Amino acid sequence: MNAEFLPKYLALVREHNKLHNPQPGEQHTRLLRSILGCAAESGELASAAMQSISNNCDIDPLEALDEFGDVLFNLVRGLDALGFDLELAMMANSSKLISRALRGKNKPSERRVLENLVSEVACDS
Repeated sequence: MNAEFLPKYLALVREHNKLHNPQPGEQHTRLLRSILGCAAESGELASAAMQSISNNCDIDPLEALDEFGDVLFNLVRGLDALGFDLELAMMANSSKLISRALRGKNKPSERRVLENLVSEVACDS
């Protein structure tokens, strides 16, 4: 990912939040809107998957990219409403996945992937 793009994207999301929720203290409303937005956009992805199954064809990659982008936008909006950012969510999620692997809660193949990831992260530190 281009290191310069993420801060610009986050600024865009924050500006969008200000325009659509100009009143201070509307964190709860912003959070609910982002959750419902994630659900709606995920539903559009699910609909594309159902069409793919029904029509026995692949999902259009550009349509999927567009919908994943919408999910991401709503996800970042929700994180921002809570005072978090995407990097923190990714770090927390990877910690959870690593913890599961270490406790044997994953399939052996998943565990190997996560162990390799841990090794790479440790080498980068």
